[in-house]
Amino acid sequence: MVKLKPYPFQIEAIDWLTKRRTGLLALDMGLGKTMASILAVKKLGLQNNLIICPATVKIQWQREIEKWWPGRTTHIIEGRKKQEIPRVDFVIINYDLLLAKHTFLQLIRRKWGVLVLDEAHYLKTSSAKRTKAVYYPKGVASTANYVWLLTGTPVLNRPIELFTHLKALVPDTLAPKYYSRYDFAQKFCDARETKWGWDESGASNLEELSGLLDGFMLRRLKKDVLKQLPDKTYQTVVLKGNANDIEKEREAYGKTKESILGELASIRRTNGCNKISQVTEHVENVLREKRKIVIFAYHRDVINGLREALNTYNPAIITGSTASKQRQKEVDRFRNESNCRVFIGQIEAAGTGVDGLQDVCDTVIFAEMSYVPGQIHQAIDRCHRIGQTCPVLVQFLVLEGSIDEDIAKTVSRKEKIIKQIVKPTATQQKEKDMSMESELGRIADSLERIEARMAGSVAPPVMDEPIKPAPKKRKSTKLGPAVTPENVSNEGNIAVEQSMSAENFLKSCNEQLVAIKDFSRRGHIVKKLKEMFQADYGIKSLKELPSGKVEECKVKFDAILEEVR
Repeated sequence: MVKLKPYPFQIEAIDWLTKRRTGLLALDMGLGKTMASILAVKKLGLQNNLIICPATVKIQWQREIEKWWPGRTTHIIEGRKKQEIPRVDFVIINYDLLLAKHTFLQLIRRKWGVLVLDEAHYLKTSSAKRTKAVYYPKGVASTANYVWLLTGTPVLNRPIELFTHLKALVPDTLAPKYYSRYDFAQKFCDARETKWGWDESGASNLEELSGLLDGFMLRRLKKDVLKQLPDKTYQTVVLKGNANDIEKEREAYGKTKESILGELASIRRTNGCNKISQVTEHVENVLREKRKIVIFAYHRDVINGLREALNTYNPAIITGSTASKQRQKEVDRFRNESNCRVFIGQIEAAGTGVDGLQDVCDTVIFAEMSYVPGQIHQAIDRCHRIGQTCPVLVQFLVLEGSIDEDIAKTVSRKEKIIKQIVKPTATQQKEKDMSMESELGRIADSLERIEARMAGSVAPPVMDEPIKPAPKKRKSTKLGPAVTPENVSNEGNIAVEQSMSAENFLKSCNEQLVAIKDFSRRGHIVKKLKEMFQADYGIKSLKELPSGKVEECKVKFDAILEEVR
């Protein structure tokens, strides 16, 4: 068995949690908040811990505990019926069940080691019943030795959402100046009276607010830890299914497993439809943290159900019946419209021939799976392709005990067989390496940015602009911009007007690279250029090239292009 190890930034998070009785762990989605909190509890060696989370991730918490701290006992509280909560290492409950009186009374009468509040933005409204059950006046939080909040939501976008947590857990940071919500909102939320009433949704004095949060919040984004992350992260999110539906499905599946494919397809479609509500809830939680997400499903009934349920997010849709011209319009809508936050694609129809999603999205969710591993990989590659600047998070939503689990096992078995038979060719491996390392941004960027990626550095994000065609040649002999101290090397002389400037040479190289559609060939050229810069001129960037060497370098660049034709 492979021993699982946390990344350095996750170890930092674990240590940070263990040193704080109360804290807000605000790691970006996919960076391991759940794992970090489990290992922090393990490091403290505490028993009798309570996890409060959304209903859709309760089973996921149970499985993550088994994965990172094997042998611990767990209990998931289900339903509002009266039940005794057993003494176990971890009790897991969703926020809504806190409102069941008999359950709530048991929770507040017990002393908890660690209380973990997952997706803590569920408690942002101080007047909400579930918030009061946790925080006021003697809620569940008062019975725990440690209280840790987990969320990937960029909390500083709406500072007012922090007030409830700060007042309940670290009131000393607010007292005496900002202890009232009114004073806090005026100072940090740019609050004011409008014709619609009191508006506290803004943000102001964020540097001072950041000082108040120092020691209470640890924030890490993907861009902060890119070099530590794999190019793709896979997660299986296990959803709780209706017991009666699952039993009927398993019975029907047992009869048709070796029988008619049409009947099996009907079972799969019913399964997909049965989890639309839970998929919707999960997607809405993800959209609290992500600007846009891509969803894949197999059946049109499921896609139509998701379209209706997620209508608020103005979803773009591609199915097998979508006309070719409309397909591109849907992609463009997803890429360019800020209120179009969801792309829903049918696995077979949108899994190939769709390009551009990677420019605006790094999260792929499978509401349903295909039996064919290749179709799954092709769908993932709509976001994991050249132009993607972040590691891609892939989530598979699986109903516990349903046909989903059989499909997942079948895909896993096929994947192992394929890997044993088919090994990537040198060209495929080169393209894979290039997409993961060499070109984390779009090739239309400057050659300097491409060189930086080849060296392993992280380039700043690129604006979503179309690639501009090469400018038409003018009869004027002045090719470069006005000479400034920034584009003149100390060791070179100012080039005459007839000579190509380093800046224009950079643009020329970039335009020629963009015109090359063969990614393998393009990557080979970039590599050769990088080697030539280092070997012949001892530089890593074109900006370092002496102006007197531009024409010479241009000749070598043309030779490289000719060599790899």
